[in-house]
Amino acid sequence: ESKMIDFVEHQFDMINYTKNECALIQIKSTPQGHVSFDLPHNLKRQTGPARTRKDSYSALVLGNWMIKTYYDMMDAKNMPVNSSFTPMFV
Repeated sequence: ESKMIDFVEHQFDMINYTKNECALIQIKSTPQGHVSFDLPHNLKRQTGPARTRKDSYSALVLGNWMIKTYYDMMDAKNMPVNSSFTPMFV
């Protein structure tokens, strides 16, 4: 039971950490339409192991893309396919 509580507390801490990290991200766009997501310049200059990062933000974006891809694949079953290829994750 103690391990489960520790696990849930760790997940709670990680979710809060990710929310705080995502709140620091600045969205910038160029006149040509290129969009970038980055930390403010003053946070990018930090050094050391406790510096601000955007690792959790990147993981969140990749995770969301993976879920979208997965659901797109599941919906693809309803579409007629002329080949023998069946998409799947390994």
